[in-house]
Amino acid sequence: MPESLIRLSLVQWLEPYVFLSLLPFAAAYLWAVSPAGRRHFKGSGPVPRWQVWTFLGAIFVIYLGFGGPLDVLADGYLFTAHMLQHTLETMVAAPLLVVSLPSWLLDPVLDNRLSGALLRFFTKPVVGATFFAVVFAVSLWPPVYDLYEQSEGLHFLMHGLLLVSSVAMWWPVWSPTERLPRLKPLVRCLYIFLDTLPMIVPLAMVMLQTQPIYPYYDHTPRLFGLTQLGDQQLGAAVMFTLMHTAYIIAFLVAFFQWSRSERSTKPELRVLRPGETIGRDVAR
Repeated sequence: MPESLIRLSLVQWLEPYVFLSLLPFAAAYLWAVSPAGRRHFKGSGPVPRWQVWTFLGAIFVIYLGFGGPLDVLADGYLFTAHMLQHTLETMVAAPLLVVSLPSWLLDPVLDNRLSGALLRFFTKPVVGATFFAVVFAVSLWPPVYDLYEQSEGLHFLMHGLLLVSSVAMWWPVWSPTERLPRLKPLVRCLYIFLDTLPMIVPLAMVMLQTQPIYPYYDHTPRLFGLTQLGDQQLGAAVMFTLMHTAYIIAFLVAFFQWSRSERSTKPELRVLRPGETIGRDVAR
């Protein structure tokens, strides 16, 4: 292990300041869904326990993506760790955040002219999917990657853009409010399938390279026996696999919802008894 990692203290490994910066968001949510907080929201009601835990889970996943040991490895050592960060933010934290929001908590946002217009615009299926695809592709472009890896401010901005754009992309799939409803199950299947296609090109371009394309890692210590090229290819492969796993899960949920709705709307077929006519049956 490199000397630079051995010298790190427990505090430096865990980066508690990142976790502490997320606590106000968790506290605000817990207050809003509590009986005392719900009194301030028109049409509010009790929030299921699973929804509360989903939000807290999203907060913890965001911490894993922005801070902690994974962030230490991503910032100065492994491209694979950085791709795992991005995957956690976009494919786990983002859909968890969307699902965890009670519809009545979004009403003040939608009722406000500016925030409501922005939310309605960016959560449109075409807009949200395009927004995420562009941010995702730019984040992997070597000149941009090298730039934000060397600037803490730009790095934070890129993480934020990935999280916000992925929330917009997932909204038509997991929307919690009828005011901005989810797509119909069959349309949702098509949306998810089409959304996977723009992800393939930039990841394939990274994975299929025969030489390193990210100068930032030219002089970083090597870990776990990975060469710079091997790390680059592994990172793209891990991200490709995990992202498409998330898409497949969302696709299957939508498909089974469509299948269940189709079965429930089909008329029940019944064999007529001897002497019974269709007219008599209808009359009954």
